[in-house]
Amino acid sequence: MNTNNKKRISTKKLFTLIGLAVGFGVLIFKVLATESFMGSNSIYGDYQKDWWQYLLLFMMIIFILAVSNAVLKIDRKDNVIKSQIMLYSSMFLTVVMCFVTDLYFGEYARPLALAGIFAAVTLNKRAAIYTNVALAMIFILVETFAKGFSQITVVPSLCGMFAGVIMSMLISSDDTRLKTVFTIVAMIPVYVILTVIFGAIFNTLNWDMLVSSLLQSALSPVLAGFLFLGLLPLFEAMFKLVTPYYLSELIDINKGILFKLSVEAPGTFNHSLAVANLTGACALALGEDVRLARATSYYHDVGKLSDPSVFKENLISDEQNPHDKLTPELSVNLIKRHVTYGVELLRKHGLPEEIIKGVMEHHGTLPMKFFYHKATKFTDGYVDIAEYSYEGPRPTSKVTAIIMIVDAAEAAVRTIHDRTRVKIDEVIKSIIEERMELEQFDDCDITFRDLQIIRRTLVDNFAGIYHERIEYPKLKLVRRQNDQSEEK
Repeated sequence: MNTNNKKRISTKKLFTLIGLAVGFGVLIFKVLATESFMGSNSIYGDYQKDWWQYLLLFMMIIFILAVSNAVLKIDRKDNVIKSQIMLYSSMFLTVVMCFVTDLYFGEYARPLALAGIFAAVTLNKRAAIYTNVALAMIFILVETFAKGFSQITVVPSLCGMFAGVIMSMLISSDDTRLKTVFTIVAMIPVYVILTVIFGAIFNTLNWDMLVSSLLQSALSPVLAGFLFLGLLPLFEAMFKLVTPYYLSELIDINKGILFKLSVEAPGTFNHSLAVANLTGACALALGEDVRLARATSYYHDVGKLSDPSVFKENLISDEQNPHDKLTPELSVNLIKRHVTYGVELLRKHGLPEEIIKGVMEHHGTLPMKFFYHKATKFTDGYVDIAEYSYEGPRPTSKVTAIIMIVDAAEAAVRTIHDRTRVKIDEVIKSIIEERMELEQFDDCDITFRDLQIIRRTLVDNFAGIYHERIEYPKLKLVRRQNDQSEEK
């Protein structure tokens, strides 16, 4: 059932992708066929074309897009179709905005770097660089096709391409939205200098039009920056993008679900903070997305809000454990509920599927050993361990596998009294080996080497958390008295 669902979703995305590619061609054809856009050199003017020339242009554009698709597949191992749709949508919007800008401002004002900025923020720098190059090539092809080859058809696209590549390299995933826009706007001098350099190389510097060209060049990054700022929330909502900005907003503990968790389930909240810090360290060691790992860890146990009092960490030290009076079957159902309720809660609040998957998968199909053992004491017959196990699914990503290990390790290390490196290492080793024995990592691409790195990282971090301190002497200090008597 789930497999068919995935196929339907993939087919829908594939048709969307094809629609975007066709839309690209139709849009360019429409623009080429518009005399008001191209003037006397339009296809209705003196520069008439044959059908095979249109076909050749279309094939060249498809080839450029196909190469960009291949580059994307190399960099993205998951959510490839979604990334393709997002990338082509941003390129499509950039083309539209460039055509509009040509009509009202001029060629040099094109926000050609817009799609590259989206790629730099949502994908990676390599995809961003190729996106800038691909769009510049498409514009050079289209304008050469429409007007014939000349320096004036090449220079604006080259300026936009080189400035976009530089901009993509400067944008950091650690930046806030506002800082990213400031970085983009700070590219104004670069655009202007590139316009002068390429104008001098191609001998297109017209003193009568110089001021106008430079003003258009200065406008280009401003338009790109504000269009990016305005369109990013739309892209985040449409494609459920997990951007660094969005993740930074999600881990704000002073509002929303996390604030409610800190008030109603403080034990779970503090456990989640500890898990987030440890998971982030492991993700960094493996080269995984640290922000996503931390954000998922913050939310992995929010389902315990369904009934915080049935979880040990939320009980006051002298408070009776409610499970002492419950049957193992009822206890298991209450514990299992925190996974399903967590998924429902996060979907209700519109959180991304990447985080929801972490909530669903972080327990995999592991048995609840305490209640299974308790059940075996109540009966002499066979007890099905599956009835005392989580329903899964098992982890499908390295991030979720890390959270599965860290979640158990953080709780287990708290229970031991001898927190030496050797003892901590033994605990973590047993947790990893147990999960390997129970085939919990069979659905994700985590390797034995990765597991060893996680183990070492956790040992180092736990040693830092439970570090030893010198014992201060029990010395009572008193305030010094003034021994001098008052003079009379």
